[in-house]
Amino acid sequence: MKEYKFKYKHKPLAPYYVFLFFGIGTVIIAIAAWNEKRFSLFDIEIPLIVSTIFLWIFFAGFLFMSIVGILMIIDSRKPAANIIITDYDISSPKSGFNKKIVTIPFDNIVRLTIHNTPTILEIVHQNGVLKIPKAMLESNSKFEQMTDLIAKKIKN
Repeated sequence: MKEYKFKYKHKPLAPYYVFLFFGIGTVIIAIAAWNEKRFSLFDIEIPLIVSTIFLWIFFAGFLFMSIVGILMIIDSRKPAANIIITDYDISSPKSGFNKKIVTIPFDNIVRLTIHNTPTILEIVHQNGVLKIPKAMLESNSKFEQMTDLIAKKIKN
């Protein structure tokens, strides 16, 4: 029985970019909200209370995404999980954050679809759906190799 393994992990710099972008945005928006200045939108003067509430809501959203970036950095420090394809089934982590391994026999796969923007392989099976983002694999060629291998296994 031949076994194929594909590393399943966030790109190494992506979590840092997420944290950097939203972290800087959080600081800028917090300063703007703290200063409580009016601003205009398309030459329409926004009342002070509305602009303050708007900025604090934006601040909360950016703060949340900064925390997600920190969690991604922590998660990227863990060893990579693997997608394992055998002659009879595919085993994969449920998602990037949920490392629970899901094993799907090829006989149970109903449909295989590739969605673009972002590119995601969607495996619909009798017990649900497994989505494998292209960004979680090492390279585009590994994603294509894995997709072709699964498609061949389903046809057999």
